[in-house]
Amino acid sequence: MFSLHETTQRTLCRVLFVACCALPASAALLWCAYESTPWAAARWEASVAAPIGGVVEAEGFQRVRPGVLRLDRLRWMPEGAANAVELEAVQISSGGLSARNAAIEGGTIRQALLLLGRNTTPGRPMRIRVASLQVRGESSAETLRDVEVNADSGAAGWRVSAAGRCDKQPVRITAAEAGDAVRLTCDCRQGPVPAWVLGSLVDRFAGLSDARFAGRLSVEHRGGATSGEVVGAFADFPLHALLGKGSPHQWQGEGDLILERVAWADDRLLEAAGAVEAGPGAAGASLLAAANRSLRCGLRVQPAGGGVAFDRTAFRFRIDAQGIALSGQCPEFPGALLARGGAAVLTQPPLERLPIAHLVQTLTAEGGGWVPATRHAQQLARGLPLPQPEAPQERAPSVRTATRPEQPSLREPATIR
Repeated sequence: MFSLHETTQRTLCRVLFVACCALPASAALLWCAYESTPWAAARWEASVAAPIGGVVEAEGFQRVRPGVLRLDRLRWMPEGAANAVELEAVQISSGGLSARNAAIEGGTIRQALLLLGRNTTPGRPMRIRVASLQVRGESSAETLRDVEVNADSGAAGWRVSAAGRCDKQPVRITAAEAGDAVRLTCDCRQGPVPAWVLGSLVDRFAGLSDARFAGRLSVEHRGGATSGEVVGAFADFPLHALLGKGSPHQWQGEGDLILERVAWADDRLLEAAGAVEAGPGAAGASLLAAANRSLRCGLRVQPAGGGVAFDRTAFRFRIDAQGIALSGQCPEFPGALLARGGAAVLTQPPLERLPIAHLVQTLTAEGGGWVPATRHAQQLARGLPLPQPEAPQERAPSVRTATRPEQPSLREPATIR
């Protein structure tokens, strides 16, 4: 057998040692050193941000095995959002992204869903699982459990669905592309959930963090136009929210608001029908006077001081292009909108329907003159200087609303199916 020279053998062994041991070990050490540099962190952040979009900041990278990456923290800023989504104990693999804890501002949910959908690659669905998601509102925070987000894209467009449990009640939010439109829906018909769920999708429902809602909301964005519809029931709904922002009047109390149907287009209300039942509470003197003067409601009690306390308010309403219709539902007195001590405080209008201008006059401060309720008049008014009426200064009497007397609920005739 052919034998190598001793010097050749030594040289061959050294070459094999360098090739099989020294070089791989050096490469591993260099790779470990590179992984701890800012350049490696930027590369990982870019790879994480690619499928979800936006800006990503991550901490604590750890490659568990090929194709599986663990992160201590992940901070995701969706495009157009004012606040970031924060995730802890994150694991990324071919099956999607999972996190133990996460936190998001309520107003960021809409932008996050839209960005996930627009960045989804056709044929490559994305899945995100979060064990505990804290949603922060204006004054409180709620926790969603077992949240799962699925995003997919196909020939018909992209679709993102997010499902979870809030106070053991299921909540599902869906965003989907349909041609040149994007539709957002929120389905919580199986049980009441905090009203911030609606506020996260539609700004007009923001600020109702203490109320609870059971029903369905749908919103469509097409070009620069927005339209929507909501059907459901609010519990612990604040009465002052019915007056709108900037109202000069006072209306204290909480109760049930049943929405048989509310539809709007952009900033204009198209139709609203439902019922209100609340109490006890208090109505300001200016609100009662405006209802008596503009809506032709009967005022049976003269306000003393700042207003009138009531035991119950119950009425049905309908607002559309034909005008406004109100009917009192207080059982203490037929046709009463407000009742106290078994007697009526405010009764329904004698007319079955009133022009919508009467509602505007009721909810706003009295001015020196009124603009006709026609589109032509409104177009002219937008281009002219208008006076700013002075709002009356008053304070409704303080009442305790922690306890409410036993009373029949309006929920039964408006059950959502």
